[in-house]
Amino acid sequence: MTKVRRALKFSIIATHLDSLLNLIAVIIIARILTPDELGIFAIASSIVIIANTLKTFGVGNYIVKKVELNKNDIKSALGLNIIISVTLGLIVAFSAYPAQAFYEKDDIGLLMLILTVPFFVSPYAANGIALLTRDLKFDKIFRIGIITQISNLIMTIVLVYLGFSYYALAISMAVQSIIQTFLIRVYSPASMEWLPRFKEMKNIAKFGFYVTFSNLCNKMNMISPDLIIGKVGTPSMVAYYSRGLGLINYIHTTLAMGVMQVALPYFTNSKKDGTPIEDAYLKSTALINGLLLPAFVIASVISEPLVLFIFGDQWTESAGLVATLCFWAFFNNIHPLVSVLLIAEDKEKHIFIINLIFTIITALTIFFVFPFGLNAIAQAMIVVSFVYFITINVVLSIYMKFSTLKFIRSQIKNILLCVGCYVIATGITKIDLFIETSILIQMLVFLLLMGITWLSIIFMIKHPLQQEFKKVFSGSH
Repeated sequence: MTKVRRALKFSIIATHLDSLLNLIAVIIIARILTPDELGIFAIASSIVIIANTLKTFGVGNYIVKKVELNKNDIKSALGLNIIISVTLGLIVAFSAYPAQAFYEKDDIGLLMLILTVPFFVSPYAANGIALLTRDLKFDKIFRIGIITQISNLIMTIVLVYLGFSYYALAISMAVQSIIQTFLIRVYSPASMEWLPRFKEMKNIAKFGFYVTFSNLCNKMNMISPDLIIGKVGTPSMVAYYSRGLGLINYIHTTLAMGVMQVALPYFTNSKKDGTPIEDAYLKSTALINGLLLPAFVIASVISEPLVLFIFGDQWTESAGLVATLCFWAFFNNIHPLVSVLLIAEDKEKHIFIINLIFTIITALTIFFVFPFGLNAIAQAMIVVSFVYFITINVVLSIYMKFSTLKFIRSQIKNILLCVGCYVIATGITKIDLFIETSILIQMLVFLLLMGITWLSIIFMIKHPLQQEFKKVFSGSH
């Protein structure tokens, strides 16, 4: 458990620093580039993200999950990675200008060409990160991540100020992938293989099919608004919705991604040790939701000042979307680790089918609700996410024999925590004490008060996070 806690510590630190650097970049870029410019980049990058999700083909999860991993497995995984990634890179390159013609927006083609660079250099990085994750070497992953993010941030800001507009974002992403691959060479584990093997890839491909396309469905849920609105609406509409959804995703990434990166090796080790998987799932879900769900509730209350603080005055139209999308995120993330759980339990096919169904539902909902406006789309997404939540409960009950009642009981304290935070947050917004101060001071004071409120309720209701805090401060494992 000490090894897991140490890995979790570095993973969370890395995620928070990564999120901070991303936030700095977003704050600066949102004030320099216009909604139309960012809308163009959102369309181009959304198309590339589809292929980007496919390029590793679940190889990373295969390496982390496999109980006995030998040299040939690693070489075959690298071989499959190279074949898939390079092929997708070529497909994106050849489809760049047809995509530009379809959307009738200049520069999308060149942006897509620049964004293909990672496809040709990333297979080694993907294998290296997976092997480091398997060994719980998150301290090395931390170093790689921080170096690449800082270099990306500096390059993006410099290029934007030099007038490269949205090309700055694409160039920085391309260079970042090259730097990451170089760093893998420096920090790679002893088990890393550099010569690919193009044999015995069938088992990896079979596993990777379900994991990859499941991840693709998750990505599609995030980018389908950009693709659909980009065709039937305007670039600025894409940008407003994308910024709102992006802010929600930023909150999720900041609070949950560090834990989720450790979740698969944690569930795999629990399975090896004979720990009941339901107990491990309920415990980890209760802990992560104690961080995640109150954050969505609080963000819904202060959506307007939050958007103005991060993005600036030109993004006011995103504020109402954020308030609504927070409740979409709430229901969508009550089971934040379900994908990892089902992969660990060899049920990746089930999560693929679920995600595929809801990807189709999401796309159809956006298309048919679009004539009623962006706010209507956001409201419809709440309904979709609630149905998703119910579906996951049913699947866990049938295929994992989990008790729905037991899960609900494990979340009662999180519900109390969310209600308490919502009431206090709403009360604070009614006070005009800081109304004459800058938006920065208002946000800092509000976040400080909410941090104290959240922590107080944690100890008041004896939330499971209380024990984790005690272990951290006492230094126990």
